[in-house]
Amino acid sequence: MKQSTLKGFIIKPAAAAVPRNEVQRDQITAKPVSSQPRPSAKRKAPHNDPDTARAYERKRRRCFLSHWLDEQRPQEMPLAILRRRLNSQSQEMFYNLFTSAYCVALRNWSFRDFEYLCQLQAKNGLNIGNNYQNTHGVQTFIESIAHIQRLDTAMGLQQSRFFSLAADGSTDHGIAEQESVYVRYLVAGEPVNKFLGLQEVEHSTSDGVLAAIDTVLLQHADISLEMQKQKLVNVNLDGAAVNMGMYNGVGALEKQRHGPQVTVTHCINHNLELALLDLRKDEPYLAIFEKTIKVIIINYIITVNTIILIKHIN
Repeated sequence: MKQSTLKGFIIKPAAAAVPRNEVQRDQITAKPVSSQPRPSAKRKAPHNDPDTARAYERKRRRCFLSHWLDEQRPQEMPLAILRRRLNSQSQEMFYNLFTSAYCVALRNWSFRDFEYLCQLQAKNGLNIGNNYQNTHGVQTFIESIAHIQRLDTAMGLQQSRFFSLAADGSTDHGIAEQESVYVRYLVAGEPVNKFLGLQEVEHSTSDGVLAAIDTVLLQHADISLEMQKQKLVNVNLDGAAVNMGMYNGVGALEKQRHGPQVTVTHCINHNLELALLDLRKDEPYLAIFEKTIKVIIINYIITVNTIILIKHIN
């Protein structure tokens, strides 16, 4: 009996007495006519839907319009409105609190000293209010100051035509190796040096150090690899083999990535130290000088530790 097809399926009529339009379900064999498997239907992306696309476009236009209005009318931005609501006394109070918190951070004092500093400021007649005079308050102030300084550094790097960086390794109290990154760029024709950040080094190889430097530049200044290629002109490193290796050092990898215009400088201070160590063998006075400096440093460290210990005991 001749088979007929219906929407890609083969229909086998059971008997001649059964009408063709009353074919039973069990008489339909789910076998595609084509030997090739049918492609699975893919779900359309949300933006392919006309209604969703129109809603997305409306949101995008509102966002763009809001951003444009903020640029045209900065006095209507939320921060500007909040500043206008603060009266002169509140502004003076926050100015004094921020200045005191900055002093604590600059002098490397304990956060617990902030409360005593505020009491001293109040005795001197300054308006510091009655709130925020605790460790949590000073931490909030210092974090805000640090955030503004990071934004200032990032903006300076973004606006500068070129910049150079210096990197050096160190260890923390947990003996974990870290890479400290500094940048130098021009502001109004004058060179400015900024500390950018610390990043833990996962592997003590040139690739690991380079990855740590890239992470600091990206996280703290939004400097991508493409922007490094456009603006980076110099890398300052110490004389370790992982940094100054001719083929696989950090400096060599930077030149390979960004081009020959990147110059690699061996840190002058490290060069001077190496020269003095070599000269000490022939000049007895340098040995005496080195011994004297070491005694001064040891006495200084002992004195500072003693002062800190006495302060905690009291």
